[in-house]
Amino acid sequence: MKRTILGLCLGMFISLTGHAAPEIKIDGRQVTIRTDRMAVQFDGLALTQIENRLTGETYARPATAKGADLTGLGIESLRPGVPVKTYQVTEQSKVEAAQAADSATITYTGLRRGDEFDSKMSFALALSVDVKTGDLVIQPSVRAEIEEVAGVRDRGVLHNALRFGPLDENLRLIIPASDGFSVTRDNVETNWSCRANWPQFWEAALVIAESPKGCLGIWADEPALRYGRWLDVKRNGGWNVTLAFETSDAIYRCTEMKGAAWRLNVFAGYWARAAARYVAQMEQQWPDLKRLDQSAPAWADRLRVVISGPTPSPDVAKRYAELLPRD
Repeated sequence: MKRTILGLCLGMFISLTGHAAPEIKIDGRQVTIRTDRMAVQFDGLALTQIENRLTGETYARPATAKGADLTGLGIESLRPGVPVKTYQVTEQSKVEAAQAADSATITYTGLRRGDEFDSKMSFALALSVDVKTGDLVIQPSVRAEIEEVAGVRDRGVLHNALRFGPLDENLRLIIPASDGFSVTRDNVETNWSCRANWPQFWEAALVIAESPKGCLGIWADEPALRYGRWLDVKRNGGWNVTLAFETSDAIYRCTEMKGAAWRLNVFAGYWARAAARYVAQMEQQWPDLKRLDQSAPAWADRLRVVISGPTPSPDVAKRYAELLPRD
């Protein structure tokens, strides 16, 4: 009887607390996190190692990413003809780390772009694990001390970008962009790339990688909707995935970005498991939203809308009328 009661109490404790506390190790620019679901390692602004402990598969191993490195703090100028400049973490960056039982924050002060080094720019990564869901929560924050000229700034912080991978190119990617598609190493060229912005073309700020036994999902967690997001994927010795938050504020006012996070989790089973976790997150953040067929008035399904460029000719207008008759 005592064992039965102890077992019941233990089961209740596990159900209430969710997942066990993570193991976190910081060594310079590298942060290693192990949970009951996954093992990951950050190196600077890149998540270079991802292991699915539920299936025993490894989705990413430390490797040098090929091609342009998009990670870092992006600065946009108001001056015509000046391109966006991305400042990155280098060996010159000052590294400061703070660690708690279930979280860690690593801050890089001093970022470089080519010959330019700005000692006042900073990029911080706050890493934690959601004990209820097992999600790894990755919260980047950036700051740049930009002086005013004649009472106004001529540039400002545009985005912060992180890299995930390179992911194993044997994985299948599922990307909900332009109505959604999937890619494998067999159906795209070795130099294939994809760039999409949310919400115009990247309808859900989510990317999924599927393996034979499981899947990995990464998605945005920013219910305040202060920032845009963009996705850049390149096949170049693996799937190089870069994700970024981008300010929607007037650029001359933006000297920092904070409060937006990416969530990452792994699952046993096919890609729909990761998609379901994303849907659950969205339903939790916006409980008042309903499907259109559940919230639209009765007359909404009788609406007929035609969007046309130039004014249609009488013949074309007549054809539209035949295709979309009045009720």
